[in-house]
Amino acid sequence: MEAIQLREAMIEDIPKLENYAIESNTYMIKPMDALTESLHETGKHPILILKGNDLVGFFILQFGIGVSRYTDNPNAVLFKAHSIDLRYQSQGYTKKSLELLPDYVREYYPDVDEIVLSVAVDNISSQMLYVRSGFLNSLKRININGKVEYVLAKKVKSH
Repeated sequence: MEAIQLREAMIEDIPKLENYAIESNTYMIKPMDALTESLHETGKHPILILKGNDLVGFFILQFGIGVSRYTDNPNAVLFKAHSIDLRYQSQGYTKKSLELLPDYVREYYPDVDEIVLSVAVDNISSQMLYVRSGFLNSLKRININGKVEYVLAKKVKSH
């Protein structure tokens, strides 16, 4: 697999996001929708997963008041809307992006000491992926749009 990098999205990246192929299911949010939403809310940072100049994946890092629903830790960041373009799935990019995530957070957000996320109770494959990537079940449950989700957390050690 070719090396990938994580980078915050910019307005110039809109054409890449418009061509992003994503599965339609209840777990996925289209990156273009997430980017548009992030422009209207402070504390949301859209992050691109790039292989060279090609967009292979996407996620949001969210700070601020929205994170308190997931954890009491004021130094936590919420990892959400993670997806891999359909054309790049099953090639290891999900796992690799999760491996790069703690270093990216340490580099660009040095005050963060924990990454939290939520995953639907019935989304077993994603739960297993996150656990294999070092996320632990926080034993907290939240209700999102009428569905119960587990909150998982991963400590981020400082440099």
